[in-house]
Amino acid sequence: MGLEISSIMDHWLHTETQLGSTQAMTGVLSTATVNGVPHSRVVALRELDEKGALFFTQRISRKVEEVLKNPIASMTIWLPLSKREVVLEGFVEPLSLTENQHYWELYPRESQLRFWAYAETSGQPISEPGILDQKLKLLRDQYSEQTIPFSPEYCGFRLTPTRIYFYRYLTDRLSEVIEYLKGPQGWKKHYLSP
Repeated sequence: MGLEISSIMDHWLHTETQLGSTQAMTGVLSTATVNGVPHSRVVALRELDEKGALFFTQRISRKVEEVLKNPIASMTIWLPLSKREVVLEGFVEPLSLTENQHYWELYPRESQLRFWAYAETSGQPISEPGILDQKLKLLRDQYSEQTIPFSPEYCGFRLTPTRIYFYRYLTDRLSEVIEYLKGPQGWKKHYLSP
């Protein structure tokens, strides 16, 4: 994303965390079907760096189906405590199997268990929520003394932005919007009217 953009992003996320947020590394991912039907949902960001925004999901999820058929997406990161918003627009690409396995190993144990509990039913009808709780308990018992194996349903994606908006909502003066647009010669910066 470029040094200037990464610096702003790091500063904004740090500020939000310093203000007490525990959710600064979440974003609203918006994808669309090939017919243009939009769908948005909150995702946890594993990394947000100069390469883009990294998130993980279940292979059978709706978002995977959509980004594999239409890789253009948008992500909004709302930082309410500092009244800031970042919007990334660009292309989503899947990570390699090796990258997925690497990030799985960094995943907390309880998160791995929870992933296994719902990986095969993500987005699918179930008879009752208690079924997933039972499955999680069985998995805890099964792997109480073992390393939890890599789930083949675990897959990561990187949203590589080609356009980024930084919004600052101000009450004592006019709000500010900065747009960074990636072109053949690199990133161009524009100030926009809110």
